Amino acid sequence: MRNLRIKWLAVVTVLLSHIIFIPDASANNCSVTYGTVSGTTRSAQITTGSGCVWAVPAGVTSLSYLLVGGGGGGGGARASANGTLGGGGGGAGGRVFASTLSVVAGSQITITVGTGGAGGAASTDGGNGSSTSITYLGSNTTVGAGNGGKGSNSTFDQANLSGDGGANNLYSGGASDWDGGGGGAGAGGIGPNGIDIGGQGGTGGAGGIGVSSSILGTARFFGGGGGGGGTPSANANETDGFGGAGGSGVGGSGGGGAGVAPTAGAANTGSGGGAGGWRNTSTDAQRAGAAGANGIVVFTFTKATAASISSIAITSSAGADRTYSLGTTINVTVGFSETVTVTGTPLIPIVGLSSRNLSYSSGSGSSTLVFAYTVQSTDLNLTGISITANSLTLNSGTFTDTGGLAPTITHSAISASSNHLVDGVAPTISTSAAISITENSTTVATLVASETATWEVLGGTDSAFFALETSTGILSISSRDFEDPQDGGGNNVYEVSIRAIDLGSNASTSRTFSVTITNLAEVATIGAPTLTATAAKGISVNITISVDVAGKVRFFVNGKRIANCLSVATTGTAPSLTATCAWKPSTTGRTTLHAVLTPTSNQYLGATSATLNTFVNRRTNTRS
Repeated sequence: MRNLRIKWLAVVTVLLSHIIFIPDASANNCSVTYGTVSGTTRSAQITTGSGCVWAVPAGVTSLSYLLVGGGGGGGGARASANGTLGGGGGGAGGRVFASTLSVVAGSQITITVGTGGAGGAASTDGGNGSSTSITYLGSNTTVGAGNGGKGSNSTFDQANLSGDGGANNLYSGGASDWDGGGGGAGAGGIGPNGIDIGGQGGTGGAGGIGVSSSILGTARFFGGGGGGGGTPSANANETDGFGGAGGSGVGGSGGGGAGVAPTAGAANTGSGGGAGGWRNTSTDAQRAGAAGANGIVVFTFTKATAASISSIAITSSAGADRTYSLGTTINVTVGFSETVTVTGTPLIPIVGLSSRNLSYSSGSGSSTLVFAYTVQSTDLNLTGISITANSLTLNSGTFTDTGGLAPTITHSAISASSNHLVDGVAPTISTSAAISITENSTTVATLVASETATWEVLGGTDSAFFALETSTGILSISSRDFEDPQDGGGNNVYEVSIRAIDLGSNASTSRTFSVTITNLAEVATIGAPTLTATAAKGISVNITISVDVAGKVRFFVNGKRIANCLSVATTGTAPSLTATCAWKPSTTGRTTLHAVLTPTSNQYLGATSATLNTFVNRRTNTRS
């Protein structure tokens, strides 16, 4: 059975060593000050926090630790409203506890640092300190705090004129003796009693001794008691008393003597505060006690190797076109061998862009940091960006690993790749915004941009009349009639808004094209000449011509003008008008006839009729 238990213990130990602890994201991280004790021994000091967490550094399996509870505040001397002398009692030092702890790297220790008690006002007790604790894997270790010293009471009982020193849960405070307050207990011993020096005067008891620890490399005291308050004489003929000295040089000293104020416990030693001293001329504010010191939690551990960079890569996607456009973000992710904390804004220069850097963006408190850069309007690289090896720079910032060491930040290069092109330069449209075409035309223009682009109609008052070939930039419009404008303004100016988009998806500024439709003079329609009868020499016959617009018609025979038909006005209503010429042939034989129309309106061009080929016969009847 004993062997079976040993085997199970071995299995549990192996399993525990392989547990991966996931940090509690909701927990508040402690504020930690790291240092080197000696060689590879590191220290972590936590001086404030309630329920905060600290993660065990990478590679660490055991810790030494020191816990110090908060010190009590010194009591206040007798208030001025009561003329009887009386000093306050010194505050007690918090308890001190040291031990070792087996841990797993990455696991969390929950920490509460005890706070010091406030100094008591005149005739008021000093505040109690609070305890310090750590909790690891459900196991809690707590050290007690020091209590506040008693304030000088408000009675005239001369046996209790001054306050007793505060106690902790191991040692008692010193008793007051007439006019001298008792010293506060220390972490290492009781508080001495106050001392009556006869007449109207007393000296405060010294603070109890603290506990010495060399956890930080050199001996240092913690938990000293606060000195009791003294009562200087009421007049020049009597002996002055003084405040008691603080315990072990870290407890606060009591007030007393000519204008000597009490002092607080030394910072983060968990020492008690000095008690208030009494003087006839002092105000109540000058008779108050001093505060106890906050406690502290100290861990020491061995960590020989700092964190290092394990990977670096461009982790953003440039999209299907493999190009980062204006306003898009390039991300580079840097992996470390352990969790790191970042301050400031470290940088990584981008090769291929002029004076551009990726700036630290996120990831502090993890092993993966993201550096980011947002593409600007002048950025252009069509061969691929890259990163030079070992180019990461702190830029006045810091990296700190789990043991407080500065990581090694050497890293590999990232080669240029066609998957990471940059085009932050938007195209510009060079085609003039003002275009004129004649009515009935359909081609407007072939649009031109500063670089290869696709085209897009954004809208415009008259966009419905336009068509745009997105790849070629050919802009066309449905056939327009000058005499019947359909544009929004009714003035034959058609508007459409268009932009160009380059290969990097950068869009140009929208340009509104104003296409003016100009009038085109239309060719009038004229029919072929017709005769009302067979032509015969010397006999008058009418030549009739049909046209679609009003005007004057000139008639020709064999290419020569007919004298009486040089300008025959049309009659009728458009588009069915006619002009008639009375022609008397002067010769016989083959003859050609045609007519030319000159329209009255300048919106139409003149027209020439087809030629009528006819034959002029001889006259068959006798001339009358």
